Amino acid sequence: MPIEYTNFKRPKWLLNGHWETVYPALFRKPKPLPFVRRELTLSDGDFIEVDYLQNGSSKVALLLHGFEGSSQAQYIQGAGNVLKDVGYDLVAINYRGCGGKANKLLRGYHIADTQDVTELINHIIESFDYKTMVMVGFSFGGSVTLKYLGENGNNVPSIIKAAFTASVSTDLRGMSNQLNKPKNYFYQQRFFRRMKQKMKQKEVLMKAAGYNVNDFNKHKTFNALDGWFTCPIYGFKNPEEYYEVGSPDNYIGEITIPTMLVNAKNDPFLSETCFPVDLANQNANFYLQIPQHGGHCGFTQQNNSTISYAEQMMIEFFDKQLKKI
Repeated sequence: MPIEYTNFKRPKWLLNGHWETVYPALFRKPKPLPFVRRELTLSDGDFIEVDYLQNGSSKVALLLHGFEGSSQAQYIQGAGNVLKDVGYDLVAINYRGCGGKANKLLRGYHIADTQDVTELINHIIESFDYKTMVMVGFSFGGSVTLKYLGENGNNVPSIIKAAFTASVSTDLRGMSNQLNKPKNYFYQQRFFRRMKQKMKQKEVLMKAAGYNVNDFNKHKTFNALDGWFTCPIYGFKNPEEYYEVGSPDNYIGEITIPTMLVNAKNDPFLSETCFPVDLANQNANFYLQIPQHGGHCGFTQQNNSTISYAEQMMIEFFDKQLKKI
């Protein structure tokens, strides 16, 4: 579909993409959603923690958070409030180990894996009587959403009518290289601290698999960490294969339902290769919007707006697409 280059008005004091990323992450406080948490047992015997907000609606939004985030992230809470207010029930995934409990297995979650999301979607379809489902993914969650939709193509369950994603790295090699730059040291170290904490929770499992948690500190880049842990644990030959299999760019062309991606030009996480203009031009179901501002999962609007620009675009997109059904 045609690509939109927009320039919504951000607060003047949010001077650049870093400010736009950090400020809402630390200081935005959406109204807490009254989720009910349940564990979903997965086919391999492990579990994920899933949050539900159900008010008897015929439509449901599945919310997918970012890397090392959770259903409590400000962008999930913000989007959830907006969707709830226009009549959606909500289901918010917490990937393995992200809901507060350590999962049972050594493996956790990774960006090339859509199996857990597939099982959750099938569970929702089998357990509830919804007529319409939409998917909403931010950052890592957006990558998983795009990959799920593309790899399933025409076999996406008919209940799923539309999807919205934002701040998505569509090229994992590009994102890995971007996060290794000195200007992004703060974000990289924040991710590393959380990853190491989760490994320490599984120290017994790590040792049984031949890993010393303290060796984590020897690896200074995502590429190195993926080569040390992610690839051997999940069966990839090397980081190049992992990034190739996981990159949404390789699946966007096969998406068959209306899907929007909003990536800010000043997102500090995204490389120049994460703005898939050619793919948008080639797929009538894929809508790409590139605002100049927004940062990563920020999109704070001027005039004290209670919703972000991404949330505004999400609601407008879903409203437009569902009216066509």
